[in-house]
Amino acid sequence: MKHICLLFIFLISTSSYACSCMSTEFGRNTYKQAAYIVKGEAINVEIDEEKYQRIITFRVDESYKKSTEKTITIRTAISGAACGLGVNKNDEWLFFVYEYEGEKFVGLCGKHVRFNRRPNEAKARYKANCKLMKSYTKKLKKYQNE
Repeated sequence: MKHICLLFIFLISTSSYACSCMSTEFGRNTYKQAAYIVKGEAINVEIDEEKYQRIITFRVDESYKKSTEKTITIRTAISGAACGLGVNKNDEWLFFVYEYEGEKFVGLCGKHVRFNRRPNEAKARYKANCKLMKSYTKKLKKYQNE
């Protein structure tokens, strides 16, 4: 019994840090909360070990909210456990970007969509992302005109 109590105390007293997102539908609030909404390509990705961030140099092909330069720097945490996005060089994305202390960030909990197919990625997942991308851009164009 003593061992069970000790195990129970150990299990409830340990801290764990992991990304946890609320599932929400994409709508006007998502649009309003983003500082920028941009579609384009990651032309370079670097790792900042000190800040535990992935630094993405992103070429903006289309902007759905707030004009921006043709190339911007976006940051995300290195790992998914810290809510970071697994962005690779040459990936094409639709990003919902937020700002914090003058920096642009994206995270795992955003409504981002990668719309290029990676090697060894299931065709069904790629098709689902393309369908999602089409749905989002339709809504984004509508919200832009309101």
